[in-house]
Amino acid sequence: MDLQMLAMKLKGTLAIITVVLSLMGIVTFSLFILEESFQTIMFGTWPAQDANRWDIVLDGSDMMENVAHTMKWVNYSVGWIQPLAFISYGAYQKSAFFYVEGLRAKAFAHEPGLFVGRDVTIIGRPRTWRRLTPNAWVLEYGQVHVISREEPNGRNLQSLTGRLVLVGNTLFLERGFPPLDPVDESGSAASGSAIHSN
Repeated sequence: MDLQMLAMKLKGTLAIITVVLSLMGIVTFSLFILEESFQTIMFGTWPAQDANRWDIVLDGSDMMENVAHTMKWVNYSVGWIQPLAFISYGAYQKSAFFYVEGLRAKAFAHEPGLFVGRDVTIIGRPRTWRRLTPNAWVLEYGQVHVISREEPNGRNLQSLTGRLVLVGNTLFLERGFPPLDPVDESGSAASGSAIHSN
């Protein structure tokens, strides 16, 4: 009788362990497939970079970002069932976002026009600048132009964030005020003055 009860309890315990291990396997395998998906896209961006197809690289970065977000959602919702995998895939997901950020920085450096309509950050010093109105300057960062309300000195490293827009054939970083035709306090447009270079 006691042996029979013990056997039943053991059988129930083994059934629970089997279910838990199965769930752990399903979750971990799903995360593994997401990891493989991310890496397959990443491999596809390498020949695209060699071919200077920055449009494909940017599409790949978008796809990788989506996969990384899905991995993060799966890991934080059910990944805790396997603690070691939870830690590992948490680290992988953070690394994935870092890779996407670096890849986009490279694509932006080569072909900034692909980022029109996207929020971007420029870190650097303006190459040249000119006064546009008494209270506005046009700063040039390579192919990207920025309207600034502060006079630059060309020495300080700046971090500027905004939406990239195309006005005519010129790329502007839109930062809360119109990228072209800023007006002075009297309401009349002013023409640019001398160009300064760094």
